[in-house]
Amino acid sequence: MTIGKVDTSNWKTYRNEEYGFEFKYPPGITVTDNEDLIFYQLNSPFKNGETARITISATNEVQQLDYLNNLTEQYGSDQKYEDEKIIAFKLNRQSLESGEFGPSTFNSIESSRKVIDLDNVKARTYVSKSVPGLCGNLFQRVLNFFINDYEITLVYKGNVDKLAPQLQLYFEKRPDNSKINKELVWCYKENTENNFYSKLINSQLTKNVSNWYMTFDQILESFEFIEE
Repeated sequence: MTIGKVDTSNWKTYRNEEYGFEFKYPPGITVTDNEDLIFYQLNSPFKNGETARITISATNEVQQLDYLNNLTEQYGSDQKYEDEKIIAFKLNRQSLESGEFGPSTFNSIESSRKVIDLDNVKARTYVSKSVPGLCGNLFQRVLNFFINDYEITLVYKGNVDKLAPQLQLYFEKRPDNSKINKELVWCYKENTENNFYSKLINSQLTKNVSNWYMTFDQILESFEFIEE
């Protein structure tokens, strides 16, 4: 299947003055950088006409510690885990500066982990199968880069209900006796995720899925850092 270049003539522009970057995105995509709404935006049902979502967050080392402390209070944790997360935060930055991907990410497809030049800034991108606290494939592509002391994360999420049912080889429904949502979940079989990613990047899945994937590449191509 051949997917043509995306027409960006009617795309909108997101501009972040605080961290100094901007990018273009197409109609049908919701963009939010409100920390209080990010979790809601990632997990609430898609509206009619909404094809994908982008959420943007910025965290520094202090905020990472606060986040881990909150997790500890709610769910319990240990010092080793917290130390490892902070070390990973530091290593991510050091690795990117050296052009390396850095510590592995939560439940990402290994073959999708890439380091790219984002308007002459090193960034890393990958396809994520899920996020902490949630199960199942969420059709997410993730971008990380650093501005000063902050790690900027863009999460690009497709409409699972529209995309996953077309790929029954890779997804399955939760069992009827499941106590959690009856959503489609990742079907874990040998080499499934790498096979999925190989077909994904070569436009060998459905047109909707290929367009979802390639649209994010077009978004990244429009990315610019704002000169002071």
